[in-house]
Amino acid sequence: MHVPILVAPILELLAISAGQCVVDGTGGYGGHSAAMLAQLGDQGCLYVADRDPMAVDCLKTRFSQDARVSVFQETYAGFLENVKTPPENDKNVVYPKSVDRLLVDLGMSSMQLDDPIRGFGYLHDGPLDMRMNPSDEVSAADVLNTYSAQDLSDIFFRYGELHQNKILVQNILSFRRNCQISDTEQLRDLIKASYHFGKRPIMMRHFAQVFQALRIYVNREFEELETLIALLDSVMAEEGRVAFLTFHSQEDRLVKHGMRALPGWKMMTKHVVLADQDEVRENSRAKSAKLRVYSRKNS
Repeated sequence: MHVPILVAPILELLAISAGQCVVDGTGGYGGHSAAMLAQLGDQGCLYVADRDPMAVDCLKTRFSQDARVSVFQETYAGFLENVKTPPENDKNVVYPKSVDRLLVDLGMSSMQLDDPIRGFGYLHDGPLDMRMNPSDEVSAADVLNTYSAQDLSDIFFRYGELHQNKILVQNILSFRRNCQISDTEQLRDLIKASYHFGKRPIMMRHFAQVFQALRIYVNREFEELETLIALLDSVMAEEGRVAFLTFHSQEDRLVKHGMRALPGWKMMTKHVVLADQDEVRENSRAKSAKLRVYSRKNS
């Protein structure tokens, strides 16, 4: 099972009250949602969104008996867009008028990373897909097999901070002239052939950077985050609070600078909140987590 991260500080800083409208923009498999639901009381409402249809099925099953919970297959930015401007073509779907508390967990779930069929993780052999919503048009394999050398280099540089990528790109183009790049093993072999690692941790870091870059690009993760931040003023309640849980430096910078550019918001802690040693010991994926919680300045 996926283990939710930094639950206690999220609940403390969001300070959910009975009767509020709460949105979990990245529901995953419901860990954070269940914790927030326990604070809502009988009159509160929890809206849970996720773009992954497998996660949505799990969420609907988990919360099927709770009338306070509504589950949507949408991106978090897409959900907030519909809060701002409800769609006219579906009168049966009811969106909240405003949001009191919002959580956006930008990490991958353990179930996504550990499922070889999804192609997210470099530790498993499987197809190079990486789409959080499998119905999206472009997969990681499509990118590797059709994009130009310049486009591939830009993706690895921007989304993976892989500054030295020229040989990797050349090897990708050379390989695909004769054979389609279709699985994670092929991509790992191309990475191995492109760098001199010295030590295994350096090799693993390069795997992580390449896979991360493709995943972020395929799912338009940075664009989603920027869109969400731009929507906060129009969808959050007067005393609203929003929590961002990030897992790498680029996401954290986007949140930090994006929220700093919003004059009506303030960060509720002096520094980012990190997992303590006990949580990291129990869940190694908590080690890279950073929590930033913001409130409107008049709240």
